[in-house]
Amino acid sequence: MSARTPSAAAGPPGRPGSPGRTPAGPGWAQALGTVLAGLVAMGAAAALGLWAAGAADLPDNAFPRVVVATLVTAVGGALEMSGDAGDLAATDAGLTVMPLSVTLTGVLV
Repeated sequence: MSARTPSAAAGPPGRPGSPGRTPAGPGWAQALGTVLAGLVAMGAAAALGLWAAGAADLPDNAFPRVVVATLVTAVGGALEMSGDAGDLAATDAGLTVMPLSVTLTGVLV
């Protein structure tokens, strides 16, 4: 019978600073890049969807604000809308929305 000797690759792992090994630190740069790529993709999906729905023709250059509001709701944020119709027509209303296509785009990226 012959005795097997372990190969050099199966030996104990080297120290973190040894050649051929990468340090096992957190991947903050990759995580930040992934989050930014997701937000950019979500912004593009929101802008294209709102443009196709005709929101580009909103008065007072409101299109960028609507795109940002869509992104805020897509990531789970809340928006509060307010307005004043005078003393005779005081109203209070709420609306909960979640733009799923924009959220799905961010998840897939």
